[in-house]
Amino acid sequence: MAIAGLIYIVRNLKERADYKRLRILAILQIAGFLGQVVLGGITVLTKLNPISVSAHFVLTIPLIAGALALRHRILDRPILQVLPTTAILAKIVITLTFIVLLIGTVVTGTGPHAGDIDAKRYNFDARAVSWLHADAVILLIGLTFALFFVIRASENGLVQKQLGRLVSIFLIVAISQGAIGYIQYFTGLPELIVGAHLLGATLVWISVWRIKLTVTNSR
Repeated sequence: MAIAGLIYIVRNLKERADYKRLRILAILQIAGFLGQVVLGGITVLTKLNPISVSAHFVLTIPLIAGALALRHRILDRPILQVLPTTAILAKIVITLTFIVLLIGTVVTGTGPHAGDIDAKRYNFDARAVSWLHADAVILLIGLTFALFFVIRASENGLVQKQLGRLVSIFLIVAISQGAIGYIQYFTGLPELIVGAHLLGATLVWISVWRIKLTVTNSR
């Protein structure tokens, strides 16, 4: 898909002012996928070592961000001018989301689902890292509510409509993901629920990065 995207850009978007940026984003996608191949090989060779497994997931985060940025630019989506308070809160929410996902990889690497019964795990207390992860999620949801109310109280109608909708979507996804996390913890980590939680992590990052792409400048 990344190669197809690069071919499309080279053939059809040469006249655009941001052609160079589009081409770089597409090339970075290809480079990222190659990096995933290498990391995947290392993960297998190290017998699912949790560090390489975590790195495999962490590399996915910028790949998703890059793919969304490429789509955003190709479609020429507008960037909203927002107040400094809104911009700062949005950056905090995005940064904290990344931290939550990082802690999540530690929780997964400490838990029982390694893909192999003999795979090495992180030497952390599973309960402690799980609750650290949960506390970070609660903080994230609280700050996202704060962002939503700041938008409603201080921004103009266009920002309230467009950015407010994206923040609302992120809230729904994040709360749903948090609920799945609690369910998996208190039901003994059933595999299907753990899989749903991994899918949810991807949706969480997609929904928060859409906020980043929409809010770049402040007025």
